[in-house]
Amino acid sequence: MKSLLTIVIAGMFFVIFSGCKKSESDSPTSPGSTTNYFPSNEGTYYKYSYSRTDSAGISTGIRTTNYKGTITINGTPYKIQIDSLLISPSLQVDSTFFRSTSSGIYYYMDTTGFAASITDSSLIPLIPYVLIDKELLGYVLPLQSGSSWPVFKINLTSPLVVTVVDVSALVVGEEIIVLSLPIGPTNKNALKIKYTMTLRLNPLSPVVQTYTAHAWLVQDIGPAKWEGCGTLVNFFTGLGIDFADTTTVVSQSLVGYDVN
Repeated sequence: MKSLLTIVIAGMFFVIFSGCKKSESDSPTSPGSTTNYFPSNEGTYYKYSYSRTDSAGISTGIRTTNYKGTITINGTPYKIQIDSLLISPSLQVDSTFFRSTSSGIYYYMDTTGFAASITDSSLIPLIPYVLIDKELLGYVLPLQSGSSWPVFKINLTSPLVVTVVDVSALVVGEEIIVLSLPIGPTNKNALKIKYTMTLRLNPLSPVVQTYTAHAWLVQDIGPAKWEGCGTLVNFFTGLGIDFADTTTVVSQSLVGYDVN
């Protein structure tokens, strides 16, 4: 979280991120007859090969994802996603909270770290004028080719009205991907989703920085592959908002799974 604050202060001199924006709420979704690209039952497990390319070079490892347990935050129930990233000899474990409704899959965004990072800042008076979506809309339902939706925004409302961070998504279409599963290389038909993030560091300028990442979801399996900007991939894999990763490229591909 502090990395985002550093970037924006460097470019805008006065932007502080706090507050929240009310997100859409709906009743929990049920399987029904709708095509399911995001199984989320208790005990569902994924294992991915992982690659990260940054200024230090290329790092490889294994990421695992487990759906285990529930938690209630501000009166809203969420399922718990536990992500473990092993890049030998280091193991990093993180948690993400999400909920499923008939309209989409929402991820809780913890913004409490901002307050801790600016307690000694003279910019505190600007806090009421910055709005952060309290949830990220990862997937809109039903997922189908051509679907697009707003994912996440950070807005400044004074002294100028401007969107500082804007993440959107588009279902590009269907694509065949090859997964290295225990039974051997396996072709799977997947929906390809493109996530685009724009950062506006200077509210007086129309210039924005743009970053992208792609996700591939397989029917009745779920997220099978990720590739692109580390910041965007991190949204969905337990690392939260880390804007220091905008120049990092992350790739992960499913090598094993158990969907309950």
